Amino acid sequence: LPGSVGGEARIAACPGECEPLSIVLWAPQDLPEVTVSATDLIGADGTISADNIDIKWVKCWYQGGDAPYGIRVTREKKTLIPELLLNDDTLVRVDIENERNYLKLRFDDGAQYVPIDDPEAVPWGNKYTLEEFPVRDAPELLPIQLPARFNKQVWVTVHVPTGTAPGRYTGQLEISGAGRTLAQIPLNLRVLPFDLPSAKTHYDAGEDFTYSLYYWGELDPEGAGTIGYKYKSPVQFRAELEYMYEHGIVSPAMIWSPGVVYGDEELLREQLGVMREVGMSGGPLVMADSGLVRNPTEAEELERLRENVRRTVAIAAEYGFAGVYFYGIDEARGDVLRSQRPAWEAVHEAGGRIFVSGYEGHLEEVGDILDLFNRAGAAENARPAEWHERGNRIWNYANPQTPVEDPGIYRRNYGLFLWRLDFDGACTYCFMDSSGRPWNDFDGSSYRDHNIAYPTVDGVVGTLAMEGFREGADDVRYATALTGAIAEAAAHGTQQQRARARQASQWLEGLDLKQADLDDVREKIIDAIVDLRDTADGRGL
Repeated sequence: LPGSVGGEARIAACPGECEPLSIVLWAPQDLPEVTVSATDLIGADGTISADNIDIKWVKCWYQGGDAPYGIRVTREKKTLIPELLLNDDTLVRVDIENERNYLKLRFDDGAQYVPIDDPEAVPWGNKYTLEEFPVRDAPELLPIQLPARFNKQVWVTVHVPTGTAPGRYTGQLEISGAGRTLAQIPLNLRVLPFDLPSAKTHYDAGEDFTYSLYYWGELDPEGAGTIGYKYKSPVQFRAELEYMYEHGIVSPAMIWSPGVVYGDEELLREQLGVMREVGMSGGPLVMADSGLVRNPTEAEELERLRENVRRTVAIAAEYGFAGVYFYGIDEARGDVLRSQRPAWEAVHEAGGRIFVSGYEGHLEEVGDILDLFNRAGAAENARPAEWHERGNRIWNYANPQTPVEDPGIYRRNYGLFLWRLDFDGACTYCFMDSSGRPWNDFDGSSYRDHNIAYPTVDGVVGTLAMEGFREGADDVRYATALTGAIAEAAAHGTQQQRARARQASQWLEGLDLKQADLDDVREKIIDAIVDLRDTADGRGL
């Protein structure tokens, strides 16, 4: 692990931003009841309460296939990989000697561990109800038993409240155990003198760069919810949307069934209401179930489609959504792709837009009527300029999908690299999708579970991959701030500021974003923004 022993933890963040850091604990002997806490952060112009500092244990557990990179099931191979962010480190018990995972279920009469690594040995069957599968994390960080000579990673997220005055804020992370204080790590936060804007595209500062994830979740008509990827209780549904929004996902691609969208207005309205309350309205509503449009050709079927689209667009508008994208047939090719043209035209006639995933040939086949194309795989040859010439937008997914446990890949591939290729956003698959049980990576028939988060009865367990996704989104927001500062200095600055703006632009455009150290890039972007905004001496904070 890169880093240093002891020393000081230093981070920089804008007001309103969440910024993570990580430490690793190690001791020469066993230590009981080890925990980590934070003090308030004190600055010259105010205090940031310790309540704004979230601390989680990083949990390593066994995953299947070619973890952390492959997406297919390989039951014979198990890889111990860091992934989960937990308050209760004992929620998952890992038997390293026998390469086994066990999950804690909290029943009314006590806790019980069940195996979650071998479909042949799982005694509890397909238990998805909240009563049968009561998995929940603790509401706050619990102590751990730290074995001798064992690395234990800790994930710390500092949320800088909106409106916080810029400057230096200091406090400390305190590690205690065995009834005493073991260490104190100074925590130095630099609150930056500017706010982060929403992410905008590289090719046009007036166009949104949108972060999305495919999301199967919809409210359980019975109100009960499940420990699965589809049917949610109201508490689960809200918690998962809030978790996405907190990590930069402003417009998830809702895989809501036609029966809900077209046939259950009450449930549809309830779901839209929660999205609005979370903060996800304002832009378009993106829906991603292939059954919403299909490829009808008969006049009666097309008119029924138009009526469904008109009604859905009107309802969504009541909740603040600026238009609705309806999904075509997922990853269709050839005749099936072309057969959708009459249906897509009907959607347009009724005031809707078309969104679908696919491959290179989509530009030639349907580029004139596909409003939002989610390009699968590597992004380098996707020809975004040609989509923009047609007045359409292009996102990227499956680069990779979410079984991959390496957060750095998500930050790089869906962050500045994608931004500078002139894409309009990212939407990979999937927030949560399990081939079998969502907590068992070994029970699918072909693929590993596509989870960037895990369901509980009352919330969600996050992952390092989602943290990487958020950092990629924040990288784009910082680049957006820099391009704005460059444009302002070029238009209204002094001769010296205009020269700085040209230098900053040349540096940003010349970055090798396949190889660059993204932490170093972030620091240099911050320095350039402060330099362009500051007085002639350019020192900043």
